[in-house]
Amino acid sequence: MRKRHIFISLVSTFLLLGTGIGYLLYSPQKNMRTPDDSQSETHSYDVTWQTTSRTTSHMSGFASTDSDYVNTVSFGSPNLKEIRFTLNWTDDKATVLNRCGLDTLTLQITSPDGTTVRDFAKSAPKTKHGSVEITIPLKTERLEPLTLRSRDRSEAASQLRESYDDYTWVNKAFTVRVSVRVGEIRPLKRMVDRGNDFDLAITPVFYTASIMELASTAITTNNSQESMGSTNETSEPLTAQIKAGPLEGYPPLAVHFYGNPKNDTRIVSYQWEFGPTTAPIIPQSKYHETRVSLLLFFLCPFVYPIIYLLFFVHRARVNSEYVSTECDPTMVFLSTGNYWATLTVTDAQGHTASDTVWVTVLQYVYPDNDGTT
Repeated sequence: MRKRHIFISLVSTFLLLGTGIGYLLYSPQKNMRTPDDSQSETHSYDVTWQTTSRTTSHMSGFASTDSDYVNTVSFGSPNLKEIRFTLNWTDDKATVLNRCGLDTLTLQITSPDGTTVRDFAKSAPKTKHGSVEITIPLKTERLEPLTLRSRDRSEAASQLRESYDDYTWVNKAFTVRVSVRVGEIRPLKRMVDRGNDFDLAITPVFYTASIMELASTAITTNNSQESMGSTNETSEPLTAQIKAGPLEGYPPLAVHFYGNPKNDTRIVSYQWEFGPTTAPIIPQSKYHETRVSLLLFFLCPFVYPIIYLLFFVHRARVNSEYVSTECDPTMVFLSTGNYWATLTVTDAQGHTASDTVWVTVLQYVYPDNDGTT
């Protein structure tokens, strides 16, 4: 009887073990995850770069004859291309003798790397208004389009931030200094004039990325070819490229600008900006008109009064132009200094792209009495 119970216990144990082994072998594995095709599949994303101007901030203050106005400004976004500082003021103490009482303000910008750029201007005689504009270029190299392979758009954006964003100028302090020189020569009026209020507009320009998923090229040959054709057309970035020359010379320097060297038919408008706006920059056609007028003055002195000759340079400044909508403008730079030219192109969809070049107008150097310069 006892042996029978032992036999039944052994048989039951083997049955339970067999059932457990069979369950483990043939039942679905809960701990093992089957590969998810949607997670392992990668997609191609085309990345193009565009320039974007953020909301302009303003810095107001008072430039005193006793002490300069000093402040700092920083920016928290990566891929900073350039910063435009525009100083505006109105002479608050100019009297009837405007030419004897107009002040001069100087704007100085010091970058975090120690580079300092300054420019100045005098208040206008009639409006008593003055303006100085300085552009600090920070990222001169062009950002080329690229292709990323990621599982989804958010992963592509994260990969772009980690590998391609430039944080060189993030939260770095740019020092702004504004100083004033009183123009009044009469002692009493000069003592009353202690400086000027001003407004400083700050416009940072950033590179921003546009991420677009490339169309699939599978299924049939015809569909693949059509898909590839549409992808190449839409994924090619809109670019602005300036070719100009000569970029260096002596005044008056005529520079020819070419804004569409690749003959991109998508471009519907061109917008040129030249600066600084305190310097005489005029189109070549107006410069020729001014030279013809001057020639007629020498040929017919009784027709053209002598006052026209005295204010020839002033007339050139009045006719200065700092914008153009032509594709290939030609501008004449009349005085020495460093100038910039920025081209912004726009396509039918409203996409924009920009490019900037610099022009250097040299100063004539004459020999001294001993033959040295």
